[in-house]
Amino acid sequence: MKKVVFWDIDGTLLNTKGAGRLSMEVAIAELTGDRTDLSALNMAGLTDWDICSRILEKCNLEPTAENIEQLQKLYIKHLPEMLLRCRGYVLAGVREILENLQQRTDVLSLVLTGSVYTS
Repeated sequence: MKKVVFWDIDGTLLNTKGAGRLSMEVAIAELTGDRTDLSALNMAGLTDWDICSRILEKCNLEPTAENIEQLQKLYIKHLPEMLLRCRGYVLAGVREILENLQQRTDVLSLVLTGSVYTS
C-alpha cells in the first residue's frame, strides 16, 4: 500500500521571505493605482482564489471571477522578480527528507498548494 505525502510550499519546504505577499501588493497597486499594505492579511491555509477575494474586498472591489483572474495574472507576472529580490531559501532538512522519500517506492510525494493556474 502506497502512502501519499502532500506538501505545501511556503513555510513547509521553503521560506520565500514574503515574496508572495510583495507580489500581491505590486499586483493590487497595478490593478487599482493605490498601494495597499497586506502585512496584516492572514493568507495561511488559503487558496490563491480566496486570498485574491479578500484582497479585492479590502480594496473595496467586487471579488468577481474576472477581477480575481486579473489580480492572479498580475500576481504571477510579478512573482519571479519578487522571489529573486527576497532571496528565499529551502528550509533545514527538506532536501534530505525529499531525497530520502524519492528513494522509497512506498511513498508518493505531491505538492498541494493554493497556487493559481493560468493558461
